[in-house]
Amino acid sequence: LQRNAQDAVISLQMFLQQAHPGLRAFIDIDVDMKGDLTGTLREGVRTSRNFVFFITDGILESQWCLQELRWAVEMDKNIVLVRET
Repeated sequence: LQRNAQDAVISLQMFLQQAHPGLRAFIDIDVDMKGDLTGTLREGVRTSRNFVFFITDGILESQWCLQELRWAVEMDKNIVLVRET
């Protein structure tokens, strides 16, 4: 399931970038997990205009995903929910 969800996120990114040339996207699955994860993820949310939260089974069990969502709310980002089907 996790691999399929990551593939879906990448496919969504590619679709949006094709539909909107020049679109930049921060995707947390591309992050180096060994570095300053908190700072990197927070900066990714901060510099984003919109925050897409891809809802999968078990996503709410991830402390990092929930933290990114909290930051998006705190930073008053446009939040788009996408549900895996």
